[in-house]
Amino acid sequence: MSTYAVIAVLGGIAAAGLLHTTVRLLRWRRMQRFAETYLTRFRQLATHEFDEEVYGWLVGHAARIQECLGPLGLMAYDATPYDLEPLSADPLIVNTLPELRTGRVRPERVAQCEEALIRYLARRKEERTRYVKQFINPMVWLGEGVRAALLLPFLALYWLGLFKETFVTRLAQSTAFGLLSGLVAVLGLAASVLIVALGWEPFTDLLAQWVARIPFAKA
Repeated sequence: MSTYAVIAVLGGIAAAGLLHTTVRLLRWRRMQRFAETYLTRFRQLATHEFDEEVYGWLVGHAARIQECLGPLGLMAYDATPYDLEPLSADPLIVNTLPELRTGRVRPERVAQCEEALIRYLARRKEERTRYVKQFINPMVWLGEGVRAALLLPFLALYWLGLFKETFVTRLAQSTAFGLLSGLVAVLGLAASVLIVALGWEPFTDLLAQWVARIPFAKA
């Protein structure tokens, strides 16, 4: 393997990682704008005369924003002595919109919805700082490229219907997979530097010497 081939492979992996970080940053921007628009229109509906068009837009996107908010958009039901079974959490946005339509919404409900959206936007801004740092860090590009390469076989099995999407998502977000991809990226970078510095044959000879020193390799 020539030096140019090693550099080309590293460049390809880094380019794939850069593409992944770019897509993630663009996705962040799209979700940020969506949440900001939702908060603006929710306030408009809550503080002005009822607008059917604004209400329709809010209802149409209620499930999406509720999913984005996650636990931030849930409130516990007030239990009473007559509750024989535990009640599920109360999705704020979904259950508050009908109250806005009837004009019987409680002010505290509006405030809770606004606070949930503001907290979500604050969390998204914190994520933006991390994404921007990753976007300008070449080492992150390499790590993300390796992560994508390691994840590719599982994606192929998912496309064939052998794995569920939730499994692939959990795998990609797991700490163990992140550590594995980081280790592979570090070892791959170290090996590439040695290949460029020594050449392919001296590198394989050196690697064989290192392997021979491993106790189980001698056995």
